[in-house]
Amino acid sequence: MKRTEHKVEFYTPTLEKILVDLFAEEHLFYYLKGSELMHIYENVLNKYTINFTKLFSYAKRREREQAIKQFMTNHMFHLVKGIIDD
Repeated sequence: MKRTEHKVEFYTPTLEKILVDLFAEEHLFYYLKGSELMHIYENVLNKYTINFTKLFSYAKRREREQAIKQFMTNHMFHLVKGIIDD
């Protein structure tokens, strides 16, 4: 009997997409409201290189671009100044 291996491919979402999903899916991630969501964003922005063009593109498709920009400006301006233009 010959054994065949099946190649399984996994889709791995980008960090930018995950951040937008956490922000946009309020009913799914209801427990991440307020300060918890702020901590997640602050930690990610401090530790990883984020492609803001990609992040805002995802957010725009979800019709949340302005809301995410406002959230970041209000709660972590020191991390996004010069990136978000008003």
